[in-house]
Amino acid sequence: MGATHHRSITITDHPGQTEYIRQVAEKLPPLISPARLAKLFDMDRRRIYEMVQTAQLAAVRHGKRGMRVFRQSVIDWLERGGS
Repeated sequence: MGATHHRSITITDHPGQTEYIRQVAEKLPPLISPARLAKLFDMDRRRIYEMVQTAQLAAVRHGKRGMRVFRQSVIDWLERGGS
């Protein structure tokens, strides 16, 4: 069985998608846990932490070990293509 290759697409590939994503994301709480964000985007939670470490997403510490991602940073990331 051959390998399947998927072309990476961005939200700008779809007319109107940016506004739809913004509307959906604006319904999120102002601060979102990495676990909830990972579930929402069907991603590994470690990828969310990596995106925070590389400044693709902005976050704040929550308690001793917790972290919350800013909703606006998620919207900005999606508008940049979400890749």
